[in-house]
Amino acid sequence: MTHDRATRILATSPIAYLPLWEECGSVAYDLTGNGCDGAYIGAGRGEYGGAFFDGIDDYINVTTPQFLSLFDGTEGTIAIRLRVANDGVWTDSKERRFLAIEAPGNYLLLRKLTQQNALNCQYNAGGVIKSVNIPTNSVERLWLTFTWSESEDLVIGYLNGEQVGVIGTSMGHWSAPPTMAIVGAGHATPNRVWWGSLSDAVFWNRPLPADEIAALWSVQ
Repeated sequence: MTHDRATRILATSPIAYLPLWEECGSVAYDLTGNGCDGAYIGAGRGEYGGAFFDGIDDYINVTTPQFLSLFDGTEGTIAIRLRVANDGVWTDSKERRFLAIEAPGNYLLLRKLTQQNALNCQYNAGGVIKSVNIPTNSVERLWLTFTWSESEDLVIGYLNGEQVGVIGTSMGHWSAPPTMAIVGAGHATPNRVWWGSLSDAVFWNRPLPADEIAALWSVQ
């Protein structure tokens, strides 16, 4: 994690930015000043350039009043850096979620699929599900970004700063405020836990354009 990258990310006015660079303690600090700190539940700190999740019961709980009041399910972007613990993660036939946000009748997931060598971004607004599948089996650090916009009727996935997968259209309407936000697993009762490292979890209330996403990726 570099301070140059943190400075560039903060200049884009995210609603929450958790770099996950803590080496000890129980708090995953939000650098924006909005108070969207997360709570480490397990997860190794200071490992592999971020927090390390054991694939069993580690996660970070970001379900705070501050985050839940700021998150916009109709317009936004989420980005996170990830790396698998080893190449066997891509072929273990397990769904592993590394970000989950839920609201009644709506959800947003970033995850590894049960099928081999694939990431997935899934957005469910009012029961209308849009998914972007991203093939990869890399053991290097990846930067996954997902944008959604009800006004533009688009959901778009990016890997390492480049648009990938099929652009989704004909979205539903995200109609309720979120009630849960988890990094590193699918739920606060841990399930589908990520196995590997995560860092730079960033949340915006606007869909970042492609050139801005590419520029952020260029700052290592």
